[in-house]
Amino acid sequence: MAVIEAPLPRRLISTPVAGPLAALVLACLFFGINSDQFFTGPNFSLIIQQVMVVGTLAIGQTLIILTAASTWPAGRSWRSAGS
Repeated sequence: MAVIEAPLPRRLISTPVAGPLAALVLACLFFGINSDQFFTGPNFSLIIQQVMVVGTLAIGQTLIILTAASTWPAGRSWRSAGS
């Protein structure tokens, strides 16, 4: 039995990544048009540095969740480090 697939545009729109990707593209276009310094090297460097910090924390939290470790000790240590 042959499986009928939806056309490519329909499959792209129906993916869960389509909405955030469209928002990212629109935001980049908006800020690129309204600012002379958005598409510069130092700005891309700053964005990559910030993504690395958030990404590292996200990977750590994902590993904690996947190994079924308790998140209470990690949360307590972060809370006490901030105060």
